[in-house]
Amino acid sequence: MCNFFQNFYIYSTCSNPAAHFLRTEMEGTKDNSTCKDSPHDRFIVVVGKCVLCSTAR
Repeated sequence: MCNFFQNFYIYSTCSNPAAHFLRTEMEGTKDNSTCKDSPHDRFIVVVGKCVLCSTAR
């Protein structure tokens, strides 16, 4: 199993999580990955209100 990820932190109320992420971080290293397709995207849901979605209305 691969252990190299790019984590995207998103709000639970967001309607466009691919564009409105809070922050990103890398987990693991390319040197220790076992997969040529890494880093893999991982979306981590955070409880809260997306500021960008609420101002777009």
